[in-house]
Amino acid sequence: MSLASGDEIRVVFSVDVEEEGLFSGRYDARAAGVSNVSALRRLEFVTREFGVPLTLLATWPVLADAACAAELRRWQDGLGAEIGLHLHPWNTPPLANNAPGLQLSESMPEGVLDAKLATLADAVAAVSGRRAVSF
Repeated sequence: MSLASGDEIRVVFSVDVEEEGLFSGRYDARAAGVSNVSALRRLEFVTREFGVPLTLLATWPVLADAACAAELRRWQDGLGAEIGLHLHPWNTPPLANNAPGLQLSESMPEGVLDAKLATLADAVAAVSGRRAVSF
C-alpha cells in the first residue's frame, strides 16, 4: 500500500483496563482486585511524547471502583483518552447465576448478554460523561 499526497494514517493504541489475575491461575471472577489500574501512568509517555491518545477499554470491576473511575477520567480529561467497553461477561451485572468459572458470552442467552452490555455502556457513560463508541 502506498499513500497518496493528502492521505493520512490513523493510529489507535488500545489498552485493556481490567481486573487483576485473569491469567495467573488464581483468578476469582467476582473478587479480583483492580489496584493494577494505577500502573497505567507508566503509559503516559505514549500520549505525551508521541501525541497518540489511548483508548482505554474498561471492564465492569474497573468502572465500578471509584479510584479507578477517577483515574480513567484523569486520562480522558488530561490526556485525551477515550474510554470504551471491555466486556467480561462473568463479572458484569446482571449476574444471573453463581456458576463457578468463567462464563463466556457465546453460552449466554441473548437477553442476558444485552443486559450486560447495557450495564457496561451505562457505567462508561457515568464515568466519562459520554456514550462509548469503542468496544
